[in-house]
Amino acid sequence: MRLGLSQASYRWVCYPPLRHDNAGVYLFNVAETSFLNYGRPLPYVNSITGPAPGRHVEWIIDKAAELGLSPLYMTAAWLKDEDHAHSVRDYLRSRSVELVGGANADFAAEGHVWEAERTKFVRQMALLKIAGAPILSAVHNGAVEHNHFSKHPPIDVQVKRMIGNFKELCREAERIGIGMAFENHMDYRCSEIAWVVEGVNSRWLRVNFDFANSLSVIEDPVDAVKAVAKWTVMTHLKDMRVQPKTLEGEPKIMCSTLGDGSVDVDTILRILQAEAPDPEHLPHCLEIAPLPDQDPELWVRKSIRYVDRHYAHLFTDAAKRAHLAERI
Repeated sequence: MRLGLSQASYRWVCYPPLRHDNAGVYLFNVAETSFLNYGRPLPYVNSITGPAPGRHVEWIIDKAAELGLSPLYMTAAWLKDEDHAHSVRDYLRSRSVELVGGANADFAAEGHVWEAERTKFVRQMALLKIAGAPILSAVHNGAVEHNHFSKHPPIDVQVKRMIGNFKELCREAERIGIGMAFENHMDYRCSEIAWVVEGVNSRWLRVNFDFANSLSVIEDPVDAVKAVAKWTVMTHLKDMRVQPKTLEGEPKIMCSTLGDGSVDVDTILRILQAEAPDPEHLPHCLEIAPLPDQDPELWVRKSIRYVDRHYAHLFTDAAKRAHLAERI
């Protein structure tokens, strides 16, 4: 197993649309306009400085290298065009960071909507291939309309559509030469993702298992990994804390540092070690994403220490981070 990094761990610092100095205006009612432009200090509790304007890609690659984490999960949305994808590939190589990609579409769409989604997704696949990614996480972006709880259409119809759509995408994946890993992205249960992967029956479609996302569709994470472990070729290593009952009488699911939440990380790692197709090289991209008023650097470094303290025997790259121990 290898410990990598997901761009989402620093989403509030380095995503251009979500930067604190942009998002603050509507998230925290920040009235001071000087904080709403790139290059200004972030007016929150952060121990790091965000990227300079237009340098978010290099910033996150440098961050992965600094922490000794590879591969880096980065989505195609960060790639402008073919020339930029080539330059990103070169920069990744210069920093000795591998890439696993991410691309999105509404996989349960049909008709002209699906035609547009397919065209967009194939374009993202091609850019990620140029940037050097051997595989990408296939992220369903239609969860507002199409998800486990949707009744129009019901889940069996959604699954049938996804099987057909992914069969089309598998032909494109083979042509381009990049694998896909269907992610449980707070939309479907892993039992349903398994239904899709079995129905497509192609080596070009596998699974990106997120350790905590199944909680959002009322599926126990251990049950979830059991459903898809045999197809899992990458993961998002994450933890969340569940508060079953609150003062308002409703449950709540909250982000947490690794090991401080409700996810049975230990059991999930053991299942993946035993059942994943290639556990030795399985990338676990750390996806620790606190709310924007928290310091992501503290959360990420604490989570790295947790992995190396408890699971160094599973991670073949743990020794590489030993010389970083003091800084991490």
